[in-house]
Amino acid sequence: MTGVPVRSTKFASWVDEDAWMETMKGTKWKHVLNEEETNVKSYITLPSIKKRISSYVNYYTTLQKHTMPSIPFRHNFVEIQWQSAFFKTWSFIGTNQSHECRDVLLTPGAVYCTVDIKDGEEYFELQCWTDPYAKEPAWKISPVGPEISCMNNTLYYLGVKHKLMYYQVWSCGMDGKNKKCIYTEPSNEVNLAIHRLADGKTIFSRENSQDFSYFDFNMKPTHKYSNPKGNYGIDWEWSKYGFRITKEHNLKTFWIGSKKLLSIPAGEILVDPFAVWAGNLPCLVQVSEPIGMSYYILHEHSIELVQKTKSHLQSKRVWAISKDGTNVYGIITYKKNKPPKHLLAIGYGSYGMPSTTGPVLTRWGPLVENGWAILYTFLRGGGDHTDEWAKAGRIGGREKTIEDFSSLIRNCQKEYSISPRDTMIYGRSAGGLLMGGTIAKNPNGELMRGVYAEVPYVDELRTTTNPELPLTTLEHNEFGNPSDHLKDFMDVALLSPANTATILSIPTIFVLARTAENDSQVFTYESVKWIRRLRKQGAPKICIIEKGQGHFTPPELQQKQWAVDCALLDGWIHNDLRQK
Repeated sequence: MTGVPVRSTKFASWVDEDAWMETMKGTKWKHVLNEEETNVKSYITLPSIKKRISSYVNYYTTLQKHTMPSIPFRHNFVEIQWQSAFFKTWSFIGTNQSHECRDVLLTPGAVYCTVDIKDGEEYFELQCWTDPYAKEPAWKISPVGPEISCMNNTLYYLGVKHKLMYYQVWSCGMDGKNKKCIYTEPSNEVNLAIHRLADGKTIFSRENSQDFSYFDFNMKPTHKYSNPKGNYGIDWEWSKYGFRITKEHNLKTFWIGSKKLLSIPAGEILVDPFAVWAGNLPCLVQVSEPIGMSYYILHEHSIELVQKTKSHLQSKRVWAISKDGTNVYGIITYKKNKPPKHLLAIGYGSYGMPSTTGPVLTRWGPLVENGWAILYTFLRGGGDHTDEWAKAGRIGGREKTIEDFSSLIRNCQKEYSISPRDTMIYGRSAGGLLMGGTIAKNPNGELMRGVYAEVPYVDELRTTTNPELPLTTLEHNEFGNPSDHLKDFMDVALLSPANTATILSIPTIFVLARTAENDSQVFTYESVKWIRRLRKQGAPKICIIEKGQGHFTPPELQQKQWAVDCALLDGWIHNDLRQK
């Protein structure tokens, strides 16, 4: 089915003249990649852009040197830097060798971790390390899913049916021997995951696009957290001590019983997951906010500040009324005492996943220093509030997500006197649907004049009607099943950015897409199709394709790419993207 121009469902047949791109093979495809590379070079070699890139690389380097070093989680003979949910690095204390991984499990005598061994393709290998000076693991198993756990001297990991489809739970000894499959999932619409909770409790989940059920390893139903008791979502819980972190439109509050220990307007409160799983107090708490990082020590009845980043930024909670009357929230961050001149609005609103609201300087520093404000938005469909909030943005609810996003942008433009010409929007992965939908509703630049999309999901109609792709059947509840349901077909067909791009004319809107050749979640051809269809006339449409990378950029490569992208965004705002 992949690459065949004619696609048919119960309700319609249509032709995609660019379907040949989906194989991502052949001379014609290589020619397209070369064309896109040449187009990118024509912009990043402009003198003003080259100057910006160099300046921004220096900015990130200097920031890294002068920022207080983050405090690692330390246990036994290992320290771990938690860079994100998708990237962690660990090392044996006293050695210089650092290991990058997705998940890591510590025992008194060994380190177990899952490692992507195929340059971003999310092909994971379970590794066991016991010798601090070894160059290779003591043993390994592949392919496996991204999460691991152990109980009663037994390791647990996930079996892989199709790339990104985890359909079995396996066990083995701590030495990697005596492998045994203990559960096989019969449905191709359900994905499995392993969760390490507090006090050594391990469960696994069956997920059908935000619909979760939890089981222990005896296949008995269980719960991840206790039921919420108010208009909020639960981010984390340690019931033994009465600890709980709640979320209300990304406002995070750390409770002990009914007493507040800590509250932040937006961001992440991460209690050392290795200490929590081992049941150890006191332990480190890492707090990440738009204005910076801070660290605390959590005791049984209190929390103690040990390090806080000094900041020259200010953040403010903002809100707006969406088209259907719903209140929506965000947080805007910019330099103290300097009203911003430009606005970058960031949105996602999918999968019930919380918004990434880390320190803005780490990612967007060059823009902030140049007078930009960064607006994080907490939209329906995302995991910043309740389960009901998250599910409201699924399938046909994406119209609500787009309206939430647009309403917040308009309110901030009005409050800070920022024009659409000085406004850009950013979305990553499934945020590509938000970007495409926002363009379609504002094709004349009446809301913004620039769009930045990273590994964007934009060829929705072709993807949701292609069961050969790894995520299609797993995401019917999230994006719809247009092959079987007429309403889903209509919702997807009207939104799918690669399809709306064929009829849109957006001469005043700049679009930058960044994708990667090894991406297994959103294939490269999606961005290429989208950009080439949008590239009719007027403002630049740029597609950057990274080689040897996947859906998630390795930390060691991020800053150079950020410097390039920020240079292009700032260059567009200041009319510096005119080619000779």
